[in-house]
Amino acid sequence: MRRRRGSKVQSVSLSNNTVESHIADLSLNINDEVVARMKKAGKWSYQLDESTDTGKNAQLMVYVRYEGDTDLEEQFLFCTPLTTTATGTDICNVVDSFQQNEGINLEHCVSLHTDGAPVVLGAR
Repeated sequence: MRRRRGSKVQSVSLSNNTVESHIADLSLNINDEVVARMKKAGKWSYQLDESTDTGKNAQLMVYVRYEGDTDLEEQFLFCTPLTTTATGTDICNVVDSFQQNEGINLEHCVSLHTDGAPVVLGAR
């Protein structure tokens, strides 16, 4: 007896926990790949953007630009909530913590760009 194609799809577990687990695994793999490419390039620049989501929570998004095998590459590096305040010091601490966790040396960062918002610059 032949199985219908739909039955294979229906047998895939799509519970919240399973989907969440797959997304987390994919995110870690992408993060590891981007960090490995940064380290291979040897020099990179960051672009930071702090914004507020619909729940009025501050989020920090970090992009990285580095020289790839054939051209400059720009990749999304990470997004994290700013749980305390969103001052320039807090943002620097988040980036520094990420670098330490990934074994990245700040000395290889050749530039850091922001949108110039007072919160990122430390002005009130």
